[in-house]
Amino acid sequence: MKHKYLTAVSFFISALSATAQTPGGVDGPTVWSRDSASVRVSAGAGLTYIGVSKVYGEKEQAIWSLGSGKAITRIQTTERAANLGDGTFMNYAKDTLSEMRLYSYTTSSNMGNGQTLHIGRNGNAKLPVKNLDGRTIEYTVFDRRLSDTERCRVESYLALKYGVSLRSSYLNSRSEVIWNGYTNKAYSHRIAGLISDKASALHKTRARSCEEDGFLTVSMSRPLQDGESILWGDDNGRLSFHSSRAYGKWLGRRWMDAATRIPNPGVDIAADSRQLRQIRPLSEGENYYLAVDPTGTGSFPVKALSYHKADRVTADSIVFRDVPLGSHSVFTLRAARDMFTTIEVVQPKEKSGSTGTLSVRVTGGIAPYKMTLQREHMSVFNRTTSDSIQSADGLMEGKYLLTTTDHVGNKSENEFQLSKTGITEIPSMNPSDGNSDFFANVSASPNPTVNGYVSVQIELSETAPLDMALYTAGGALVSRRTYLPDTYFSTEVYLPQTGVYLLTLQSGSRERTFKLIRK
Repeated sequence: MKHKYLTAVSFFISALSATAQTPGGVDGPTVWSRDSASVRVSAGAGLTYIGVSKVYGEKEQAIWSLGSGKAITRIQTTERAANLGDGTFMNYAKDTLSEMRLYSYTTSSNMGNGQTLHIGRNGNAKLPVKNLDGRTIEYTVFDRRLSDTERCRVESYLALKYGVSLRSSYLNSRSEVIWNGYTNKAYSHRIAGLISDKASALHKTRARSCEEDGFLTVSMSRPLQDGESILWGDDNGRLSFHSSRAYGKWLGRRWMDAATRIPNPGVDIAADSRQLRQIRPLSEGENYYLAVDPTGTGSFPVKALSYHKADRVTADSIVFRDVPLGSHSVFTLRAARDMFTTIEVVQPKEKSGSTGTLSVRVTGGIAPYKMTLQREHMSVFNRTTSDSIQSADGLMEGKYLLTTTDHVGNKSENEFQLSKTGITEIPSMNPSDGNSDFFANVSASPNPTVNGYVSVQIELSETAPLDMALYTAGGALVSRRTYLPDTYFSTEVYLPQTGVYLLTLQSGSRERTFKLIRK
């Protein structure tokens, strides 16, 4: 068996040499494989392991172990890396991780007479570590310590191939920085990318993060040229829309892209609408738009931003086709009617006599547009124009109402204030911003149910814990669940027999009860 394995490895290495393709373009891997076999490590040169594994379950599991016979000298698990020879450990942070994970380890320590690396297995039964419950998707082993740059190139190759996020920068096989982990730190979640990297045999024209709430799938219809790439990550904002009387209705999450050798990449973006944490994301008459800020600031200035109306909306996806992203753009979703306005407010300074500025962009509708601006019910300006971008300066402190009406009667309003406090939103007298109902939206479907299962979704008007209890009509408790503070909850309840049931939602002193029926 040993001779057969070494022959297979030699053939694999020969094939790679013939095509000059290596992980990250880094020369000399001892093995580059998807086969969870054992790898003989050369004596005295050190070791580097980098691989992607799919991990199931919570218990500690072996990613690899190193040793000879039953004597294990080193091991990397789902929770730590350990040098058993000198008793040193490095425990990982207790983060919530996706099933797909990247593991990396390197050492320059002398390996003596050579040892065996067992992939996905604990070579010492006395250690309280399970074999990998899952599988090693792809890994590479070098019989030396890689430099920081080499290691980053290999990690970047595997991370992009499988949609796993790194906390560092991403490099291509030319050692070019294609995602700067420091400057893009605010968008370090769910990083994925399209790339053509010939030296790595990596060609992706469609990608999505493998992590929870990946939400976006990005693709390009044309093949990329060698060295071209476009990566993106998000700011971990909420996948729900927030309505503002000043700015309109925007998704809580934003993304940033970084393009290399593609000046204006045109991409197709598909959002998974099932992941939106709202029961009714769109109000009547609203559409989905993708807003793109090419300045990369995330301020969405009215003179620079662009909107792209969804080309297709289905039960599970929102599709935007041929969207031109800049080399460093911020983008997000907006919900709006066929005609809407976007405002940009420059607040007055604290010095005496300072005034503010308003800029307005009209999207959609039919020109000409009639714009009226009122301050405390007094007219500031009243103009009719075919220009979709307007501005007004010299505005004093106070509360304003901008009303825009197009040629066929479509109307859009923006309420805002100019204040030396720098706050544009007009403070509300109601803490729930006009929605006095704490249980903002509740959906139970199907109701009545035939098989007993009812899907329940709850939206709260503010972040709060939730207790959900199901009772029979006679008051007997059937089931109870408690949830940590959030604004959105989605679950399934089971009605065990035919009849009428009462579902009670309680958060602090606030309570709501609904009737559920099983036929």
